[in-house]
Amino acid sequence: MKPRRRVALFMDIVTAYDHGVARGILRYARQCAQWQLFGHGWTMAQISDQKTWNGDGVITRVHDVNEVPRLLALGVPVVDVCRATLHPRIHSAANDDLATGRIAGEHLLSIGHRNFAFCGAPEGVWSQRRWRGFAEAVGVPEAQMANFQRPRAWWHKSGRVPVVLKQWLGRQPRPFAIFSGDDA
Repeated sequence: MKPRRRVALFMDIVTAYDHGVARGILRYARQCAQWQLFGHGWTMAQISDQKTWNGDGVITRVHDVNEVPRLLALGVPVVDVCRATLHPRIHSAANDDLATGRIAGEHLLSIGHRNFAFCGAPEGVWSQRRWRGFAEAVGVPEAQMANFQRPRAWWHKSGRVPVVLKQWLGRQPRPFAIFSGDDA
C-alpha cells in the first residue's frame, strides 16, 4: 500500500471559482484515498505552524509574487490553480486562458457582433492572456480594442457601478460586446 500524501490546500475560498476548485480537490482526495488534506476549514486537518508542517505538497492560489518565498520555503512542490503570478518553481494547473478568450470572441462573432471591448485586470497574467485570445479571435489588435482595466481589487469592491466605468461604457459604439476577463 502506498503511503498517504499530505497535501495542504491554502486557498481563500471566496469566489465560485474557489469553491469549484476546492470541491474538485476534496472529491479527488476522497476517491483516491491516498491524500490527507490539510488547511483551513472543518473538512481538513489543521496546520498549526506552516514552518514545521511535514507535508508532501501545496495547492494554492498565488495572487501576489510576494507570497512565493513563503510557499517555496516549505520545501515541497507548490501548484497554483490560478496562474495569476508566474514563477519558474511554482507549478500550474489552471484553465487555458488564451483558449477562454478565443472561445468568447468566436461566440460573440458567431452571433453577429462587430464592435468589441474588454474589461480586465492589468496585473493578472490570466486576464492579459484572455484579452490576447479574445483580440485574436475577433481580429482586432489589442492596442486598437476598447478596453477598461483596473486592478483586481478594484473589481472586487462591492457597491454600485463606478461613474468612471459608466462613462467608459457610454463612449462605446452601439451595439458592442464586452468580454470580461474575470467574473467580478
